[in-house]
Amino acid sequence: MEFLSAVPVVWDESRVLEAYVGKQVIVARRKGDTWYIGGMAGEKGASFDITLDFITGERTLTSWEDGINVDRQARDVTKNTKTVKKNDKITIKMYDGGGYAAIIK
Repeated sequence: MEFLSAVPVVWDESRVLEAYVGKQVIVARRKGDTWYIGGMAGEKGASFDITLDFITGERTLTSWEDGINVDRQARDVTKNTKTVKKNDKITIKMYDGGGYAAIIK
């Protein structure tokens, strides 16, 4: 809920970072100078390396990721925070039917 309550409804820019119909999608959207990343996996999870070539300067990335027990408990989510900068690569791992959400400020 923390992520959802922060997400705007109108965007200044949208980018598809990874997509395959019926398998997975990862999208980045910008409002002002804040980026929001959302991802969903289909029946099979996967891991993706995403280059942050769309951000500027040094930023704080807060992510909500599938936890290690997500296969038994759908609400198992891990929150992480780290510093990132333009062109850093992040790994997004989504389990079967799982997802990913992040805010970069």
